[in-house]
Amino acid sequence: MPKVSIIVPVYNVEKYLKQALESAVNQTLNDIEIICVDDCSTDNSLNILKEYQLKDNRIKIIEQKENKGQGVARNIALDIASGEYIMFLDPDDWLELNACEIAYNQINRNKNDLVFFGTTTHIEKTRQNIYKDIRLQPFSDYFNKSNVKLYEIGIPFIKTFEIWYKIYNHSFIKQNQIKFSTERFGEEGDFSLKTIVLSDTASFIDKHLYNYRIRNSSVTTQIYAKRYMEYIAAREKNYYDLQTLSNGNKYMSAFLVYYINSLEYWYKRIESTNIIKKINYYYAMRNIFIKLNKQNDIKSICSFINYDFFNKAISRNVLLFITILCLKKILYFNDDNHHFVLSFLGIKIKAKKRTINGVKYE
Repeated sequence: MPKVSIIVPVYNVEKYLKQALESAVNQTLNDIEIICVDDCSTDNSLNILKEYQLKDNRIKIIEQKENKGQGVARNIALDIASGEYIMFLDPDDWLELNACEIAYNQINRNKNDLVFFGTTTHIEKTRQNIYKDIRLQPFSDYFNKSNVKLYEIGIPFIKTFEIWYKIYNHSFIKQNQIKFSTERFGEEGDFSLKTIVLSDTASFIDKHLYNYRIRNSSVTTQIYAKRYMEYIAAREKNYYDLQTLSNGNKYMSAFLVYYINSLEYWYKRIESTNIIKKINYYYAMRNIFIKLNKQNDIKSICSFINYDFFNKAISRNVLLFITILCLKKILYFNDDNHHFVLSFLGIKIKAKKRTINGVKYE
């Protein structure tokens, strides 16, 4: 039995795949298996997998006959994984070479159900590296603790439903029958939420073991802009699932902060899309906010969300929202330190502010 199974879903990533595989096969922990599920790639990804398999028999390749998405691919890999512990690697990212060893040693020593570790974000377009990791920030007071009950953490700690900055006890996953959603979008929510809520104990590694790449193509943003309603549906399902899970009520505040903040985040990202999509998204988001406000004490988490945005969305019906949106399109006013700028139907009028003895009169 290998100590760690690394699961890699693969679809059309020939540009990045070799770096991901190099980081996996060269781990300082040798006793691992690498399960790659090719989801009907149409580029050279499958050939790259086979090339690496010839050189390393720890690599297992599963070829999908039909493209079914990352959730299905990861579930298939989980079904055949034989490692004591599970890690996930996206094929356009890469692991630090000692990631498996450090993560394995901690989770095995502490007998945790899951262990969180740090991530470095690499922005491909600007070649910028971001070392400040918001994912681990809520756990800073717990780095030296070996067995933490997640619901005891005082501040909302769910920043994302990403799955790859953790190592999981395989027995824990199997016993609780934890799987990914088979939906093509937001599929990680089911898995991530259940591993958090159903876990007994967790611990944290204050080291950056995973490298997350934000690609030039901004694929995620493009997908969200097109399939935002699927994202909303997935998170709404997570909300209702949480109410049925054992101990789910202990995690509701942490989830609500994530839920509300993520809806606002993608609302702002969708602003660049056409007006119909924006109106549809606002309508769905507003209805969710109204429901959450009726069913929960949102004031208790107001310091962790944009409470003003939340209340404005509730108070502005869709007709008022459309009116304001249209007015902003034809009438724009900006007030900077030196000028007033008024724009009407694309025509800009600029006026310099008067100052007397350094004081501006507006």
